[in-house]
Amino acid sequence: MTAPKLTFSKDKRPRSNDLQDERYQWRFQRMPKKIKYNGDSEFSSPFRKSAVFVVHGIGEQVYTETAATLRKGTEEALSIVEPKFWNAKEENNWILPAPYIRDAFWARYHDFEWLEPNAKDTLSKGAINFFTRLWTLRSQGAVRSVGWLMGHSFRLIKKGRNLTWLLYCVLAILIPFIAILMLPHPKSRKFLTQYLNDVRLYLSPKGDIECHIVQRLEYAIGGEFLKLLGLNWDFEELGNGEKITIGGEPHSFEHVTWVAHSLGSVISYNVISDLLNKCEELRESNDTNDNQKVERVEKALSRFITLGSPLDKVAFLFSPCEIPEDATERDTLERNEVLRAWPESYLPGGKYEKYIGKNSLQSDTSKQKFWQNFYYGTDPVSGHLSLFTNKRGDNIVENIHTRGRRVPLASHVAYWNDSNVIARIIEANYFGFTKSCKTCEPYDDSREYLNKIWQPSIAKIIYFLGQAFLLILLIGLPFFLWCFHDHIFSAIKNLFGI
Repeated sequence: MTAPKLTFSKDKRPRSNDLQDERYQWRFQRMPKKIKYNGDSEFSSPFRKSAVFVVHGIGEQVYTETAATLRKGTEEALSIVEPKFWNAKEENNWILPAPYIRDAFWARYHDFEWLEPNAKDTLSKGAINFFTRLWTLRSQGAVRSVGWLMGHSFRLIKKGRNLTWLLYCVLAILIPFIAILMLPHPKSRKFLTQYLNDVRLYLSPKGDIECHIVQRLEYAIGGEFLKLLGLNWDFEELGNGEKITIGGEPHSFEHVTWVAHSLGSVISYNVISDLLNKCEELRESNDTNDNQKVERVEKALSRFITLGSPLDKVAFLFSPCEIPEDATERDTLERNEVLRAWPESYLPGGKYEKYIGKNSLQSDTSKQKFWQNFYYGTDPVSGHLSLFTNKRGDNIVENIHTRGRRVPLASHVAYWNDSNVIARIIEANYFGFTKSCKTCEPYDDSREYLNKIWQPSIAKIIYFLGQAFLLILLIGLPFFLWCFHDHIFSAIKNLFGI
């Protein structure tokens, strides 16, 4: 259980006039500033110095929507996370609160005034209207996105080998064809603009404006992370008026669990690379003041957690077409057109490895990796990340295939409601004050887990029938569309009066 021994029974609801703020810590200000355990004297609550930083994926997003969804999941998962030091027989005055979560909202990249906050001070109203229109024309476009998708779909065929080549052939025909069918309808075209365009713009920006948008977007996300620490991009202390305000007072955190979903994991990977490269540059300067600045950033990078990440696809798809036969995964990653590899000095075995992923609350015997990747077998976007290694070839990612059967395709957004995943996020944020979590097991290395999957049950039979149906649909639909394309196009023309 996660609550301390209080005056009323945990099995009954408290009376309306019996307010228990220490039990319902639903906002940051309700967290006690001092706690104690095992009869020790009071000390500053570590929960007020740890935060979760979440970066959302593609699609139409609303500010704080992702953070609120994650917060909802944490409250439901807290019941399976046990405090390490709490004892029902002791009079401890603390519980595990829901963590502070900050949303790195980047979906408004098409908003010129958001990415250029100083525009009002330097441009006239007419110039702002002009650049806003130009910004929108450059950053949005369904037809351009569909053309990009078709080009990269056939690029998959060139890179495929053996059975993967057959799968990529099916995808290269099916996905662009469906996208083309969606273009005539305004609502479908809006869908393509809101979802597919996010991917195209970030992975393949064209022209000065699009490249600038991508750079400013990454700068904004990195700035939001540093703001949690009370720092700017120069790792200098922010003024009280620029810091995060909680309860009317400026506040800064010391440890951050960075959570990223879908395309947000790709953006986050590059932003963390920029932060680590800046840290390495300042450390190499051998300036004492620079080292003190760097230590705050390194200490804050407690854990990087990716959900439904397509990083393996990006690493594969945007790798150079001509790679030397003796090239390692690390060599290939360093030549990637989209990803900026993390500096070797911060990877396992590097001279600065010990400075990141080491929350001061956790024990020195912890074997958890800094980067944890969660994925579902039914999520076509996600996957096992095996291309991210150091020079020795050691994988720097802890890949975790979570338990449970998920609906194909829809599983891509199911992570926020998976208590197995959310429990690991809570434990990463409060490491050292929670017991070891055993809710998730690696998929690839667990024969016992595979045996459990194949144990017969009605639910599992339905699940695998659904998978078989999806496979048949994936193969059969392109054939059906090709055979009856004349009738389909005629029906579309009649529907839209073309």
